[in-house]
Amino acid sequence: MNETTPRAQVWNSLAALAFLLTAMIAGYVNIGWPPVIIVGGSGLVGFGFWQRTYLKRPIDPGVILPLFLLTVAALDVHMAEEYLTKFGPAMSRLFDISWTERSFLLIFAFVGPTLYALTALGLFYRVPFAGFLAWFIFIGPGVAEFTHFIFPRIRPAIGPTLAENISTHVSNGRFVADMPNYWLGLTGRYYFPGLYTAVLPMIPGIWAIYRLTRSRAAVPALLLLFSVLATASAGASSPRRAQPPAALPEYSLTFRVLPDDHRLQVTGTVRMASASAARREIVLALGERMDQLRVEVVEPSSSAGWPRLERVEGSGGNVKWVVRPLRPIPPGQSILLRFSYAGGGEVATMYYVGPEIAFASAWVTDWYPLVEGGSDKGTGVVTVLVPAGWTVATGGVRRSAPKEEAQGTFRSAILHPTYFTFAAGKYTVVRHDGAVPVSAYLLARPRAQPSVVSPRSRIANSTGAIHGGGAGGVRRLASGRNHRGSGSRQASAHDRL
Repeated sequence: MNETTPRAQVWNSLAALAFLLTAMIAGYVNIGWPPVIIVGGSGLVGFGFWQRTYLKRPIDPGVILPLFLLTVAALDVHMAEEYLTKFGPAMSRLFDISWTERSFLLIFAFVGPTLYALTALGLFYRVPFAGFLAWFIFIGPGVAEFTHFIFPRIRPAIGPTLAENISTHVSNGRFVADMPNYWLGLTGRYYFPGLYTAVLPMIPGIWAIYRLTRSRAAVPALLLLFSVLATASAGASSPRRAQPPAALPEYSLTFRVLPDDHRLQVTGTVRMASASAARREIVLALGERMDQLRVEVVEPSSSAGWPRLERVEGSGGNVKWVVRPLRPIPPGQSILLRFSYAGGGEVATMYYVGPEIAFASAWVTDWYPLVEGGSDKGTGVVTVLVPAGWTVATGGVRRSAPKEEAQGTFRSAILHPTYFTFAAGKYTVVRHDGAVPVSAYLLARPRAQPSVVSPRSRIANSTGAIHGGGAGGVRRLASGRNHRGSGSRQASAHDRL
């Protein structure tokens, strides 16, 4: 049996550590912390086993090479399932990282097979460094694939309560398209990309670990280790979403814009987080131009029904509504309210509905029910119904198809806690798809009528919401108001996303 010289052991060890460090840095820079934790954990554990088994005395190729090739072949089948079910984008949504389909293919369809072929050749010639790469594969796909059975139980860092795919910028500023949500708590289905075939590379990988170490305790210990690493990866996601999304109101709004009638017709739901104590009332804030408010308690079932509504004068053109359920909301129970109302279109600060244009922003005018107490910012899904030919901008992630929009249905997902805003009109939209997608909404200037003040000018003078010139664009005001004793609402760049 050939033995590796002490000098060669040192150089091969340094090469292995350099490879591992390079992979971890590249993973962090291009993707984020979770792959660093899992890949780094696999590499360090593999490095330890390699030091004990292969480095000093390279193993007979007839023993290790078939195990390696079987693991790699099973891994290729497994990665086909991952690619077809968007493993990279799903991981991006789970941990708020930038693992795109392009980077997935680059790693596993091009770089990976190159390393596998070179490793097989090195094992055949008993190259010590090849043993490290083999152990890296045995530990990674051989054991770390077990984490696929943990991922469905982890609440996603991005849009956990939205079932549809999301395309947005993640924590490091990179754009990731079509991120699916496989969270068990939402879908009710126990699945994550690659789960069905995860066991395939685990079988030869685990057998290789046992065959090369003759230790029955090694595999259970590794399974426990990677369970801890997968859970730790969830805690390493972006700090900007450190606050659980469930702590903020989550809305589903559908509103119809009736320009000629100067009206909004709104229906929707809002889910509120549970509290440690029983709640006898819920306070909502709604603009004074909104009338015909109806509220129903849907959940919890013990308090479900039509509550008693009491109107209380508010401030800044908004009214408070005290909602008293039939029975108090028990501690530890989240609340789901269903509501409907209509809104007039009279001009107000950052609010107007008319045949020229329609816009509203809860930074000043509460055009939808805001939940009093704590933070009243929210996330959710907004569906806007407008006349055909109109275009809608909400500042959220566009989720409606072009065919729907041509018929006047615009749907978007509001992912970051904020006060909802929309603008609708006969815009011309100019889009630029690049590293940072940009859209410009341009509103043509109407022809002035003799001796008549342009309605558009009247709105501009009242709200300052529309630019002048040959072509104008809608902008949101940065002005605020006294916000329930907590200072003014300041529209930071992040909150306006």
